[in-house]
Amino acid sequence: MNTKDYAAAMNEIVRKVAARIVGPIMVSYSAYGDEDKIDNLDEVAIEGKAIILDEGYMTPRYESKVVENPTWLDLCVLANFMILKVGDHHHVYFENVRLDEKKTAERTDGVKMYRFCMGS
Repeated sequence: MNTKDYAAAMNEIVRKVAARIVGPIMVSYSAYGDEDKIDNLDEVAIEGKAIILDEGYMTPRYESKVVENPTWLDLCVLANFMILKVGDHHHVYFENVRLDEKKTAERTDGVKMYRFCMGS
């Protein structure tokens, strides 16, 4: 992808995120697709039911409601809300989500627990 196409794709990502978030936009989307198609916002990020936690390792400061088959854009909106709720304005780059196997194992309802991977 050349520089001009990359810049256009990045602008489109910013536009899509801004169109979905109500209020202040704190998150910076960084969980791009592959080199040829970096705008993966409309792709399903997690299949099935999930709860997303902040990236802390002790008691979560943020826990989403149950979401089902969220897209990367859906998760971006949740990441923005999480940033505002926990007040961590340093880690605003939403890079990925990862399965929290320990928290998932604690559940009996089949809902998987994921954590945001945020960068600064």
